[in-house]
Amino acid sequence: MDDFENLREALLTVSADLAHMISRAENLTVATNGNLVQYKTILEKIDEKIQGETLRVAVIGAIKSGKSTFVNSLLGGDFLKRGAGVVTAIVTRVRKGDEPIAKLFFKSWDEINEEIQNAAALLPGEGKKGVTVTFDLRREADRQQLKEALTSLGADALINRGQRTADSILLTHYLNGYNDVKDIVSSENRVQIYDRNEFGKHRKFSGNDSRAIFLKDIELDLNADILNNQRELADCQGSDSPNPHHLAMIQDYLMVTNLIVYVISTRTGLRRADIRFLTMIKKMGIIDNTIFILNCDFSEHEDVEDLKRLVLKTKDELKLICPEADVYTFSSLYNLFLESGDTLSKKEHARLDEWQLDAAMTAFSTAETQRFTQTLHDKLTRERFALLLGNHLERINLSCRGFQHWVNINRDLLSGDADRIKSIVSRLSDERKKTEVLSTMIRSTLDGAVVKIQKDIRRDVDRFFDPVTGKLLLRLVSFIREYQPESGVIEGEVASVGFTTALYNLFQQFKNAVDQFVTSTLNPEIVQFINQCEGHMTDAFTQILHPFESMVQDAITSYNETLVNQGLEPIATRREGLVQPDLTAVKSTSGLSVPSAASMMRYSGRIKSDAILRYGAYSLGSLFRKVFKKRSAPNQSESIKAVKDGIRRIKRETERSVKAHFQDYQEGIKFQYLFKLINGYADLSHEALMNYYTSHKADLADISNLMNAHRSDNRELN
Repeated sequence: MDDFENLREALLTVSADLAHMISRAENLTVATNGNLVQYKTILEKIDEKIQGETLRVAVIGAIKSGKSTFVNSLLGGDFLKRGAGVVTAIVTRVRKGDEPIAKLFFKSWDEINEEIQNAAALLPGEGKKGVTVTFDLRREADRQQLKEALTSLGADALINRGQRTADSILLTHYLNGYNDVKDIVSSENRVQIYDRNEFGKHRKFSGNDSRAIFLKDIELDLNADILNNQRELADCQGSDSPNPHHLAMIQDYLMVTNLIVYVISTRTGLRRADIRFLTMIKKMGIIDNTIFILNCDFSEHEDVEDLKRLVLKTKDELKLICPEADVYTFSSLYNLFLESGDTLSKKEHARLDEWQLDAAMTAFSTAETQRFTQTLHDKLTRERFALLLGNHLERINLSCRGFQHWVNINRDLLSGDADRIKSIVSRLSDERKKTEVLSTMIRSTLDGAVVKIQKDIRRDVDRFFDPVTGKLLLRLVSFIREYQPESGVIEGEVASVGFTTALYNLFQQFKNAVDQFVTSTLNPEIVQFINQCEGHMTDAFTQILHPFESMVQDAITSYNETLVNQGLEPIATRREGLVQPDLTAVKSTSGLSVPSAASMMRYSGRIKSDAILRYGAYSLGSLFRKVFKKRSAPNQSESIKAVKDGIRRIKRETERSVKAHFQDYQEGIKFQYLFKLINGYADLSHEALMNYYTSHKADLADISNLMNAHRSDNRELN
């Protein structure tokens, strides 16, 4: 256990001991004491918050950069499947556990069917005469219909510019994996658990795309030195995945991440995909929380000098995006082999022996590993949790001072007579009224502030997402309207696969382009805007709370003067000021998170495919041909014209769909996140102010109770 862990455990021990002392003191009072109850509540919340706080570390990077190998090297064993599939976006989260346990979080049937429905938009046979059929993978007839629709497209329709289309991959994997998971998936979000004896079974999902498609994510509980109850490591899929939905899932996890480790392979260096992704992270405002790992492949470099030249080149390139880039170069696989020891295969032993012949290379990697380990330790302890523990320590300090004051007051009163107690209570009654007035004033002002801040936030959100004047939606609409297939693509598609399949292919290309634009351009700007709204909120509350902080200090001074005048010991005060609520703590307490970035791509489910396209554009033309007894099959020029008209209709319907979807997303950000965040911040601010004041005064009601008890004792003695 490191020094930080010792400090955390010591803080929890002190908090528990103080709460126990206060509980014993409560038994000495004649009635429930409000202050003592409040002190104990503060201490109990400290334990709850410390145990519930999680520091999340996301490991990201391009496909095949060595992310899983790097995570395994940190964990000290081959726990995550290396070389996992690159298609599905499964985030594997690793938490502290006494023994290996794998938890697989499955999607519900409703979520699965919704994904399939969206992916099947414009798929031939998906609907009849404009009526969209509600798909259910559990129905044999629906699965058969989907298989036939995919088969009718042919191989050419499933490949776009050398890559399989994302939607066709998703549909194929759902069909292929159905029999393997049909008895596990349910109408609710089910969690499948594999204990120590079955732990390895999770690899059958993480390494199999047709099973992984049914998962939301995977959690592995392991007993590794790098982990504790407040840390989570996450191995994310490749940031250069051709499927924009995968990128959106990574963005969602990055929104709750405290530290990012970006892995770059020395085999490839910094690629265009890396630059695009890092630029996106910078736009999201989280690039400063990033550590860069150059994952070294010893076999790719002649000597250590060759490796160092690549390191310098990569650092220079990174400076264009992150001037203060923190870069470490080592071999994760070499470190993993060293950790694995006797469990290595003969082939792996041979590779390790070969690497160790190059003493300069391995020494360089080892030194860089040690440097990285120290930096990671500092960031996981001093830079983040030191601040959190500092806030909790201040709360313990407030409770301790308040309890000490309660003890001093009661000691002085118990040594006096009843008349003196009556006099003191009479003199301090004004202080009690001040407390009530101050609390009411603070609460009323904060409630008024909430209304004003929410009004300002509402204006900013509505302006940002405005369909007429808002730059965000205008840019998306402009992208949709200006999108055109590359020259000759329509003619080539019609000639090779025919009208229906050509229309589906072109829709897939268009949809993928729109999704890429949303994830790479719009989502980062939305995150940046939300961060600005949060900053506006905290700044507004800071201005409101500052004068109240002064009022609380004045009230404490007045209270102490009254105590001194009555011959009582004043409470020791500090001018350290109020600690405002931590924004992360507010989100955690309120259970809030930013609406999912992945939800931004669900607009396609609104597109009325067959009604607009196949039965609108093409069938109408076919009807006219029959009336005039022309040939029933259109020639290529007619098909090209029909496809072009279909694309125009697709774009118009897509524009309507994204506008409606953006409005829903806008309302979700406003009412389900920002407004609730403002209310939560106001509540914790009021609580912090009143806790601060309460810790500096005794409970006058308790003093009155003591006075009455003292009178009763005197009557019994007489």
